[in-house]
Amino acid sequence: MCSLEDLKEQVSSNPGIRGIRKARLALELCRVGADSVPETRLRLAIGRMGLPEPALSYVVQDPTGWELAWPDMAFPRFKVAVNYDGRHHLDPRQRELDISRDESIVAIGWQSVTVTAGHVRTWGYDGCAHRVLDALVRAGWRIEG
Repeated sequence: MCSLEDLKEQVSSNPGIRGIRKARLALELCRVGADSVPETRLRLAIGRMGLPEPALSYVVQDPTGWELAWPDMAFPRFKVAVNYDGRHHLDPRQRELDISRDESIVAIGWQSVTVTAGHVRTWGYDGCAHRVLDALVRAGWRIEG
C-alpha cells in the first residue's frame, strides 16, 4: 500500500521502464477512497458514460449533522448514493443494517442505488452504471452539451 503521491513519484521518476505508458493512464484514473475492485470498476463505468465524478468516502448527514450513511460513492449535489454490496452484505444482520441505511437516506430526500455481483453478472458494469444514470436524471442531472 502506498499513497497517491507515492505512485505519482514512482511514475514520474521511471520514465523509460516497460509499461510506463499504461501506468500513466492508470494513474489518471486512480482515486483515493474506493474500498474494493468492484467499486472501482463501477466508478470507471460511470465515468465512461460521461456522468459526473462521484465523491468517495462521503458521509450523508441529516439536517442536524447526524451521520446516516457512508455510501461507496455519492453525488451530493443530486442526493444520489451508490453502494456496491459484496458477499458480506448477504449476512442477515448486515442486510438489516443496509435496509436501515437506505431507508434513512431516502427519508431525507436521497436516492439509493445498490449494485450487487448478480447485477454485474446480468448487466455488466456499464449496465449497472445506467441505473446510476437513471437516478441522477430523476434527481435533475442533465447531459451537458
